[in-house]
Amino acid sequence: MTTKSAWMDLMACEWARGARAVLDAEWLDWRDWESESIFTREGDRIRLVLLCAKNPGHGALTRLVDGIERAGLLPVMVEPSERLAAWCRKRHWKARMVGRGRDRHIIFHPRREATP
Repeated sequence: MTTKSAWMDLMACEWARGARAVLDAEWLDWRDWESESIFTREGDRIRLVLLCAKNPGHGALTRLVDGIERAGLLPVMVEPSERLAAWCRKRHWKARMVGRGRDRHIIFHPRREATP
């Protein structure tokens, strides 16, 4: 469980970088996620900032990512736990550091197909 203060800090960081909260989208099924989960959008990137599945290990993340990709958007895992980072590596997602100073953080995202 995330404290209200920590949740507010995460949202403030997202707003500062220009990302906006996603509360409703065709790819987002809130029946899978606790209300404290944070999903934001920055252009065509959907930032998975705080993931709290109601039933971990039952496919919520896979359904979420598949839906995001079907919508033509890029899922971006922000500062994942070791377990989520392993999930990303298993799917051959690319890891990289982004941001500067206090905003510096690691993200994982699917590799984009090379265009001819």
